[in-house]
Amino acid sequence: MRLLDRYVAVEFLGPFAVTAAGFMVLLLTSTIFQLADLVVVQRVAALSTVNLLLLKVPAALSLAIPIATLFATLLATGRLMRDGELTVMRTAGLSLLRIGTPMLVLGGLISAANYALNEYVLPAANYRYEVLVRRLMSQDPVPAIAQDVFFRGGPSHWFYVREVNRDQRLLKDVLVYELVPGSFPTLYTARRGYYQGRTWVLEDVTMKRLDEQGYVAVEAAMRRWQVTLAEPTESLLGAQKSPDAMSRRELGEQIRRMRQAGLAPGSLLVDYHVKLSLPLSCLVLVLLGLPLALQGGRGDRSFGVAASLGLTLLYYILFALSRSLGNSGSLSPVAAAWLPNLTYLAAAGWLLHRAEWAG
Repeated sequence: MRLLDRYVAVEFLGPFAVTAAGFMVLLLTSTIFQLADLVVVQRVAALSTVNLLLLKVPAALSLAIPIATLFATLLATGRLMRDGELTVMRTAGLSLLRIGTPMLVLGGLISAANYALNEYVLPAANYRYEVLVRRLMSQDPVPAIAQDVFFRGGPSHWFYVREVNRDQRLLKDVLVYELVPGSFPTLYTARRGYYQGRTWVLEDVTMKRLDEQGYVAVEAAMRRWQVTLAEPTESLLGAQKSPDAMSRRELGEQIRRMRQAGLAPGSLLVDYHVKLSLPLSCLVLVLLGLPLALQGGRGDRSFGVAASLGLTLLYYILFALSRSLGNSGSLSPVAAAWLPNLTYLAAAGWLLHRAEWAG
């Protein structure tokens, strides 16, 4: 059985490596055209464009890995079927799941690796890419402030602003999260305010001081409250991160702070669960590809390619739809993030049942 497992694993790894590399290059094509425009039109140095391209590699690889997993499963299983080896194995009493166990194990390992890529490499690369593009294209290091994003304003303050008008220096729906050593933070919420340099002046402020158990011990209303930041406001706004530039751990920390302040996390909850569901799609796609390959007759290669492309396209369409429903509140964040995986998992279960019953 060990020899058989190694044999099946090798059949899987070859197509996986080639397909992952091929789709990564394909996904980088649009970025290459954009960067070429930077060199020709914006007169950006070639070294800077190469750096930008390298920073987009983790994002392309993250998308290519699930596609390559499905391709490898269908092509490897189809090859075993085309040469009659799969028939011999099943005649010997092995179930399809047992034959595909090496692929499932590899799918689990690939999912874990993809999660690590999305958690530790991709956020940092996305953040550096955003900052570098802003500096090269617009010469403006400060982006428009993103909705539902925290940023740090000093060693003891975190800030959240729903809207900002940089021309008039106006702020709307502000939360100041003041850290207290050895205790829960003090929370300040304001309907509006304005800033000048390092100073923020907030109006219609509610202050909540939490006790040792995290409950509100003191609550007070103030007509106006002023806070001084460690750096100029414009510099700090430029240091904020979008959800794509944050790890799942960072997103979870933001969600915790928002809930503690009585704010709804909104779309951040969907992004938080998506950062786990997308990497795990690799394992789901292996489970679906095993019985699906049997539908292609004698393991026709064209069936494997067509099925892989079609199912990948359908998966990302379903993912975009469910994510939009989650962001709008029509679906719960958990359901929105996991709907594509659960749909494909149900299809895999049905196909496996048919395959084993037919066998």
